[in-house]
Amino acid sequence: MAKQADGAKLTLLVAEDNPHVSSLLQNALSSMGNVVTVADGADALLRAAEQRPDIVIADFTLPGLDGLHLLEKLRSRSATSNVACVLMAPRSDLDQMPRQTRELADEIIEKPFLIADVIAAIRKVMARVELQRVLQSGASVSGAQASSGQMRGNIAQLSLVDLLQALELGGKTCRVTITHRQQKCEVFVEQGAAVRADCGNQRGDDAVFAALAWTEGEFELDFNPKPAGKPNIQRTTQALLMDGLRILDEARHSGE
Repeated sequence: MAKQADGAKLTLLVAEDNPHVSSLLQNALSSMGNVVTVADGADALLRAAEQRPDIVIADFTLPGLDGLHLLEKLRSRSATSNVACVLMAPRSDLDQMPRQTRELADEIIEKPFLIADVIAAIRKVMARVELQRVLQSGASVSGAQASSGQMRGNIAQLSLVDLLQALELGGKTCRVTITHRQQKCEVFVEQGAAVRADCGNQRGDDAVFAALAWTEGEFELDFNPKPAGKPNIQRTTQALLMDGLRILDEARHSGE
């Protein structure tokens, strides 16, 4: 069960105008957090401003204020700009949606969906939210174990992208170790910036790019690392990740 740093459940705001789908989501997610449901985008915006939910889950075709414009308004307001957002939309709408628009959402769920896929997607988002709280307060995170300055978990829930972005936002110094089958990648982060990476015979940017492709395995965060050695990453973490994700996307498309 996901919990905030103070022990309270996370709050999930579900904006869905179809009562059957809304009820289905409420029943499926109620064990994961406090679920609040609304039937239109305008009400969702008001509730988000009043209650400050941890996650907003919005249908693309909401009446009044659709899910896309809801996300845009949430991102544009300081009080809700950091709220995690999940957008539910049919494939036809997703295909017409610009990439920059899709990036407003932390996760996208294609409709129609299997409830198991929704639960898996929401768990990933919840893990990211909880990681942010851990870095801010030192509390425990669902699905991960923390002890003596270290944290361990599964990269299926918290990927290398999630970890590096959270560490950058928190300005943390840490050694990130990712293991995938018989492979291991170490990324050293100093005050939020990735400065060195080693993965087998690969170093620097190439080491990070290799680990970005891993979808299974374990991670360990060591907040009291030994000195990283000579830096071999020269650009910002965001630039590094953007380039790595672009390369990964191109490789996937070329293999189709």
